[in-house]
Amino acid sequence: MSIISANIIAKETIKVDVVAKEAVKVNIMAGVGRDADKLDGKHASELEPAITEGTVYQCWKGNKSWQTTPYVDVRDYASFSVAIDAIGASEKTLLIPNEQAVAADKTVPANVTLKFLQGGSLNIATTKTVTINGHVEAGPYQIFKWAGTGAVALGASAVKEIYPEWWGASPSASAAVNSLGFIAALDQDKKILISEGTYSYDTSLDVPNDICIEGLGGFKTILSYTGAGDYGLKITQGTTLSGFRVSQSVNRTTERDGIRLSGSLNILKDVKVYGFKTGIRLVGDGVGCAYNYLYNLGFWGNFYDLVYSALNDGWCNENQVFGGYVVGCADASSYGIYINSATNPINGNRFFGVNIECGQKGVYCDGWYNEWHGCRHENVLTDFGFGTNSKGNAIYSSIAPTVVDASTLQQNLIIAGLTTKLAGNVESGEIFSFRNKSGFSIADDDVYSVSPNSVVAGILCISSELTGNSCIVNYSADASAQMTGLVLGANVNVTTGILTGTTGTDGKITVSAHTDGKIYVENRRGGTVYLSVVFLAGYGP
Repeated sequence: MSIISANIIAKETIKVDVVAKEAVKVNIMAGVGRDADKLDGKHASELEPAITEGTVYQCWKGNKSWQTTPYVDVRDYASFSVAIDAIGASEKTLLIPNEQAVAADKTVPANVTLKFLQGGSLNIATTKTVTINGHVEAGPYQIFKWAGTGAVALGASAVKEIYPEWWGASPSASAAVNSLGFIAALDQDKKILISEGTYSYDTSLDVPNDICIEGLGGFKTILSYTGAGDYGLKITQGTTLSGFRVSQSVNRTTERDGIRLSGSLNILKDVKVYGFKTGIRLVGDGVGCAYNYLYNLGFWGNFYDLVYSALNDGWCNENQVFGGYVVGCADASSYGIYINSATNPINGNRFFGVNIECGQKGVYCDGWYNEWHGCRHENVLTDFGFGTNSKGNAIYSSIAPTVVDASTLQQNLIIAGLTTKLAGNVESGEIFSFRNKSGFSIADDDVYSVSPNSVVAGILCISSELTGNSCIVNYSADASAQMTGLVLGANVNVTTGILTGTTGTDGKITVSAHTDGKIYVENRRGGTVYLSVVFLAGYGP
């Protein structure tokens, strides 16, 4: 018989776990003071009740009683099922230090706590289920094994948080084993905690509604997808993901999403995605994808980092992104943020303080009334481009120089508190610039055009660093084609008709309105000029 000695020092608390077939000896150690050899004034021989095996004892200075918590060792019974039956309605903790076979369905009542020591587990036969209504105590190691369709069902009060390791997942396990472990954990409808390490898996994971998956950070907890499915992870409704990375060996040609978000009211925090054709896709497919909140996301190595799409009468509206970074890749035609509405609405999505540092194109937007606030653009070939269906999108106070493909501006709005440059002719849209050099440049003997669309008539202000190049005009760009100078700088002329680059007077800037619905600005000043424009008008019919 082995002996566990517990040395008790005055003013300290000690808990001694005693398992069956072992005994305890309690020694009182010398301390300070006249009662140094006593505990609460009692010698060891006076302590009551007597110490017995199979019980946890707790004793401390200042309390004259022993407290006991009964443990039962599963090894004292013929099987796990027999131990549960023997406990009955008593409040007990069942120690499970080794593997226990379960050959029939079994329900663990709420009065029984299962305490798995490392190496302890339940091995459940195929077609059988262990239902656990009591509490479960275990660390991040495997405690459930099964054959075929054997399963575990954790009751509502069994545990609040679980580990996929309980079902065999681990950084050292195979992708197939980890997939089974994750799927089994997801089936429990509990908060899932994922430890540090890289977990390979080969099956696309569908996350149930209203649960939380939490790792230790996007650079510590990594889910590495090795399968051939359409996505690595899919969430639909009320789910929270935080603190991990979804990645794959770089494959930017196969249509696959790292994370597919196809519902509403989900939250993503500190989630990173690497190596996919699409990092995260928000998609309304026959339903709405709305009111999702994304915080401090990180993307790199994806062809599209963040995609918004809508299919089959679905919509993708009112989602918000806060901070984070979009790095993308250097592949031709790749995008950081890609909003493609086709014929379905993608409206009212907002981006706040997102850092966009893609090697190719930063943002493409073909939706309505989406907004970018204080976003930063750096090392991007083209920061913004707009599709033919776009309308009412707004860029507010972008940080660092922002290049907008003005030929695609459509009926969109730029409010530039810092430097914003337009590349190409403005086919339509509105530009509000509060600092000169926020706007566009025109080379010598070149022409710039803008189609104000619904703002067919009103007042146009053109400003420049040089007073002589500025003007305020009254225009009409409809069938009447009128242009009247209200305030003209010394170097500005006004007219009507199409300008080609060398139409107007040499040495002048010429501003013209035409029946094709466009305003033309021609530069013949002998060098590049930098201009910004503001349309002041009410919308027409």
